[in-house]
Amino acid sequence: MRRFTAGGVVLVLALSAAAGCSNTKYTEQIEQQKLEISRLQEKNYQIEMELSRQKAQADEAARRAAQMSPATEGATPVADHPGKGAARGEGERIVLDSSVLFASGSATLTAGGVNAVKGVAAKIKKTYAGHLVRVEGHTDNTPIKRSKFASNEELSTARAEAVAKILAQNGVPEGDIQVVGLGDSKPRASNSTADGRAKNRRVEIIILQ
Repeated sequence: MRRFTAGGVVLVLALSAAAGCSNTKYTEQIEQQKLEISRLQEKNYQIEMELSRQKAQADEAARRAAQMSPATEGATPVADHPGKGAARGEGERIVLDSSVLFASGSATLTAGGVNAVKGVAAKIKKTYAGHLVRVEGHTDNTPIKRSKFASNEELSTARAEAVAKILAQNGVPEGDIQVVGLGDSKPRASNSTADGRAKNRRVEIIILQ
């Protein structure tokens, strides 16, 4: 017959309580890890959806650029390009929405933006080899607030330069490319509405005749 002293009973109870606390703490850690895994999975899903959206936008922009036909009516003279014959008129104008090309306030091309510009470069090489190309950056009239750029004109110039760089890297002769930042000086739509401002944030690639 076994006998337990009061001290022995207290020790057994203490050990049992400690084991229970340890199990509870371990269970809590497991649950926290599960929540963190779930959060990371959700974040990864959102990133994949955003990349898919950007790719779709870039594909659509490239498709529109490839389908555009030359528009020479109403062409206006432009300044002579250094080292190239007489002044030329404007031909085809390819318009790329800034929402496809850049994040807000940035002049760094997104992956989708790079793909869109590569598509334009391929079209230029195939259809307009030897032509001069002018890259114009445009913005809306919203003042710069959270950006390293001091003005919309500065931002539009940096964006035009970024697009020109990708064109040159993909076979369009650098000497055939002009770059200009026009800021909000040539809007396509009214800046009084969000839709109008979105249309005004763009980069235009003009084929010079």
